[in-house]
Amino acid sequence: MRAATERVDRLYRQLGAGVYQRIYRRLRDRDVALDLTQEIFKNLMNVADTLEESERAHRYLFRCTTNAIHRYLLQQRSRRTMHDLLSQTVSSPAEARSSWMSQGIAQIELGTLSKHISEDDWELLYYRFFEEYSTKEIGEIFHISDRAVRKRLTSLERRLRSLIRSLESI
Repeated sequence: MRAATERVDRLYRQLGAGVYQRIYRRLRDRDVALDLTQEIFKNLMNVADTLEESERAHRYLFRCTTNAIHRYLLQQRSRRTMHDLLSQTVSSPAEARSSWMSQGIAQIELGTLSKHISEDDWELLYYRFFEEYSTKEIGEIFHISDRAVRKRLTSLERRLRSLIRSLESI
């Protein structure tokens, strides 16, 4: 147990500030960023023995940070729609990076959207349209090629268009 505590302490000293900054950059709330950082490192105690390599710990923390951000955003979704989130990053519909974003997806509640797309698709959507990462940057995160990212985005766009049509017909 002592070795695990020392390992987590060392990881916190090395990576804690980076985890906090990543969360803060996305959520823009210091208190939430502090809470989520603390939660991530507290949970790290449960798996500290399996994270002996620095690279493996770094990847694990990156994934935990991403998941913590997504969980927080999903918890906040109850009254927020996609339109509310888009208005934070896009000042007008004309500035939307893809036409399907302004053709109805803005009216889908996040809860509905999260039920119809996978976690990987949600993450892809988040990085591309909310964080405005390039397809190359997304490919580095997912460890896939730029072309594969574009294919996934095209597939996701088709599924979202279908979802919009089916929700409009209800």
